Amino acid sequence: MTAPPIALADPGFAESNGLPRFPSHEWDALGLIFKRKVFQRIWIIQELALARDVEMMCGSHAMSFIDLALASRIIVDRGWFRFFIKEYGEDCRPNFAANHFNRQLLISSGKQQSLLFLLGVTRRFQATHPVDKIYGLLGLSQVKGQQLDATPLTPALIPDYTKSTEEVYRDITFHLMVSENSLDLLSTVEDKSVRKLKQLPSWVPDYSTWQNITILGLNQGIPYIASGNSPVSITRSGRSNETLHTKAIRLDNIGSVSRPWLAEDHYFNIFHDWCEFLNQQLILTNQLNLVKSNRAIARALIGDFAVTSAQYPAPEDEYFKHFLSFLQHHFQMSGPDMNESQFGGDYSIYLESFHHFGFGRRAFISKEGRIGFGHISVQEGDGIYLLSGGRTPFILRPVADGESFEFLGESYLHGVMNGEAVPSDETKWTTIDIV
Repeated sequence: MTAPPIALADPGFAESNGLPRFPSHEWDALGLIFKRKVFQRIWIIQELALARDVEMMCGSHAMSFIDLALASRIIVDRGWFRFFIKEYGEDCRPNFAANHFNRQLLISSGKQQSLLFLLGVTRRFQATHPVDKIYGLLGLSQVKGQQLDATPLTPALIPDYTKSTEEVYRDITFHLMVSENSLDLLSTVEDKSVRKLKQLPSWVPDYSTWQNITILGLNQGIPYIASGNSPVSITRSGRSNETLHTKAIRLDNIGSVSRPWLAEDHYFNIFHDWCEFLNQQLILTNQLNLVKSNRAIARALIGDFAVTSAQYPAPEDEYFKHFLSFLQHHFQMSGPDMNESQFGGDYSIYLESFHHFGFGRRAFISKEGRIGFGHISVQEGDGIYLLSGGRTPFILRPVADGESFEFLGESYLHGVMNGEAVPSDETKWTTIDIV
């Protein structure tokens, strides 16, 4: 049943695959089930994952939970969930049931799930007590070098409801970065505009918030290696251990920014505006070579990642054809040299990668003319840095004292994501403070 996501809306595709036409009352019933908030609760993850068999009751009807979970996994894997959201509303989320299926699958196969991994894949789940976003996962997880049933446990892994939420989030974040020898958790720091815990250090994710962006720098995401083989090098200090010390290199500064991609924006309006912005700014910075830049923009707008086939880098010639087909589909190109058969691309494949990568971000051009993307709160003048051991560049902003930085999140900077900007001279790395 391999087909582009848009195929779900094709009656012919549905009929040939034994599916009811979308939408229909069968799909409506499934959409109502996916609206149930119970699937979004953090403690349910452990209950469903560890149970041998779960039967769901809905009125006088019953079904095995694994059947529902498998259906949700198919819907998510094929990109159909966007049709569910569009048809049944933002609260229809088949991805939560699919997440439960993934947890069950890993448990049944005997594979270990690290707490670092679980924090990434369960970020959107909800809890009455914010600290349970951490504590509710401990029963499923294993931290490198530390079995969770061992004694004594490190303090960060012991549930303690006398600690503030800020303390719990701060301590587990630092502990995992050290124990996992990874800065991937820094890539889960959300945009500052949605953070609820205002006293949380800027480098600590606010696990209590709904996070729209999870693809950059995560284990299940794109395999960037922006800082090459440089080692993780972090310590912390301060009265509340709020200051993170790490080695860094400033790559560039943001020169100009586009408008952000927000929930109310139609994808094509954003696509049009971002392409226009990037082309104009590349001209202003004398970086525009038409052929090369069009290909660079086509790759940059999807983070050079093919979502539907999970390929990085995306096959350049193939995805440039998808990019041109995307342009043709929406601009209604015409003429003897502008037909879809000549391009040989599929606009919906490019759309899936574009939406997956771009939503919730804004485009920027750096001072040196590089194409980049970051969280919506980044602005002109912010610094683009490599942090030793980090898989993406990060955006930092000097704070009032002039000696430390505010952390603004991960970024994509075209042309440096495979370690191209890492200097051979190790003395170029300097220690900075992030608060």
